[in-house]
Amino acid sequence: MTKELFPIGSSFPSTKTITFDNKKGGMDLLVHYSAGAPILQGHPFEIASYVIHEGKPKHDKVGFVLRVCNNIHQIPILESSDLQEEWVEEEKIPIKKDVTPPPKPAEAPKTDPAAAAGAQPPAQDTEMKTEETKQAEPAKQEFEIRKKNKKASSALKVDSQSHALSPPIRESFFNLEKQWFTEDQNILDFKAVKNELESYTYQVKNDIDSYGPMEKFIEESTRVAFLKRL
Repeated sequence: MTKELFPIGSSFPSTKTITFDNKKGGMDLLVHYSAGAPILQGHPFEIASYVIHEGKPKHDKVGFVLRVCNNIHQIPILESSDLQEEWVEEEKIPIKKDVTPPPKPAEAPKTDPAAAAGAQPPAQDTEMKTEETKQAEPAKQEFEIRKKNKKASSALKVDSQSHALSPPIRESFFNLEKQWFTEDQNILDFKAVKNELESYTYQVKNDIDSYGPMEKFIEESTRVAFLKRL
């Protein structure tokens, strides 16, 4: 599959994202210029190649995402390669209940201790104690099951290889650039010296020419000959 990500004239820096559903990785990526692109003669069309290793997901629904960036130097590179996983997770949420305190039991009627000696406890007292025991038992906690969609990503291992210019070609280009810079500098230095010489010539001619401030301090024969040289 071939896809044009950054057409000529597009803005930069820019990042494009490519998603592959139901894929774990295991892909070779070649970044190159389009056929017929107006690049400098001698430059290779291939920019870089990448080997993206296959990941080991823990869930069934997977995919991996490539992010290719055209950086500030207008060189496209693989920015990242991530394995994405999605799954549904169940969570138990405790249900809150209003707890109403049990009513206080009614007080038993007072009886004469002497009359109650040796007497059996009334049946009503026994039933009230049983009811109090039931009410004192804590209510059983109930839970609500909620499902949540989860997503996670992890970086895939990538091996890369650059298709940049070879060291000898780069060195020859550096030497040419240095040579051109030296020639340009020589032209600028020559122009500067020429301007300085012209300024000196005009100044001296004005000083020793007729009615100049230095005319009377130089012999006439020397002055005339020097003017001709200037």
